[in-house]
Amino acid sequence: MNEVLEPVRCWRPDGPRGERVHLGVKSYRTVVEDPVFSGPDYAFVLLMLCLGLACYELFRSLASLQVSAALVVIRVILRMSDLKEESISIFQDLGIEVRKVTFGGGEQILFVERSKIKSVVINEAVTCSSVFPYIAVIVYEEEEMVAVFDSVHVEYKVISKIYNDILRCRRAERRSRFSRRPSGIRRAKSVG
Repeated sequence: MNEVLEPVRCWRPDGPRGERVHLGVKSYRTVVEDPVFSGPDYAFVLLMLCLGLACYELFRSLASLQVSAALVVIRVILRMSDLKEESISIFQDLGIEVRKVTFGGGEQILFVERSKIKSVVINEAVTCSSVFPYIAVIVYEEEEMVAVFDSVHVEYKVISKIYNDILRCRRAERRSRFSRRPSGIRRAKSVG
């Protein structure tokens, strides 16, 4: 089961006059609460055990039991690389951070500066049994997109909120880039 949390807003309690100041950070997170072994995994282990015992009875060789045990160990190792948690933090003045954690404890963190965000799109992932949306961030000078929530099912309305938040971050970069003027150039006065 996946749980998507609403955005978490970060505040600093000490503004110039003691008021709370919004830091411009929104975080979205999804957690896969499946145990490391689920129903199909137990069925796989049982099948391998039965197959190993049947081969042992036929051939009287321990090699068949060893192969069955090796297949079970390989399945456990593969399951440990499955995604457990995925989150995105959108820093209004800095960029985005994508964090992915696996069941085995591996963690991957990727930060994309606001000025490097070229575009943001909503893609659809197609599997054998379902189609679901995810966010893809296109980055300047990178060949691959940064995919967010591409392995878990997240509701479209949450995906669209994330999309709009990333667009706001990107627009803020464009506004700040156009508002900067070189120090030696002054705006011309209009005549007329």
